[in-house]
Amino acid sequence: MRRPRTPHATELDILVGNRIRMARNLSKLTQVELAAAMGVSFQQIQKYEKGTNCVCISRLWELSRILRMPFTYFFADVIEPENEHLSSENILLQTETLELVDNYYRINNRILAKQIFDIIKTAAQSDINKIKE
Repeated sequence: MRRPRTPHATELDILVGNRIRMARNLSKLTQVELAAAMGVSFQQIQKYEKGTNCVCISRLWELSRILRMPFTYFFADVIEPENEHLSSENILLQTETLELVDNYYRINNRILAKQIFDIIKTAAQSDINKIKE
């Protein structure tokens, strides 16, 4: 029995779409390149990323393989919708966060990377952080 079509994207569709976009950007793939790897049009990738089209489970499995992400990545930290955690405003989906993580892992000197991590952690916990300009 087929499920009735949802006329509008659900919060979960949008969340999964944002995760697809984030993983694609981290993989340094364009929508065209990802579409070619999946055998779909780039417009289909756009619809997945916007959450306007639901991604079926087999496509999501294929995406996880192509993007080298665990399948569970697309649903990580998802809790029940009534707890409002499915917001597309999630900090993990922001470009600045993606760039920070991507650049952090590009640091080949892991000792230096750890020191930078410690500086950021200390700054976030510092009293000076509480002052807003």
